[in-house]
Amino acid sequence: MDWDFTPLTKRLNEAVINRGFTLEELSEKTGISVRTLKDYLAGKRYPRKTPFLKLLDALGVSSDYLLFPERKP
Repeated sequence: MDWDFTPLTKRLNEAVINRGFTLEELSEKTGISVRTLKDYLAGKRYPRKTPFLKLLDALGVSSDYLLFPERKP
């Protein structure tokens, strides 16, 4: 089964913009490299469990917000 990660990519971009973080700031908060963050935001790569949890914490969003776009934030 192929997963469609487009909603995750879109919501992740929205969360970064809404929080007003630069990629450098988000990198500092999460320990995820700027290059990897750029790949996540471009939909070229997708975070595994630990980086995903770090992003949730840093961005102050729930997993439901990022994974289920049909739900209201």
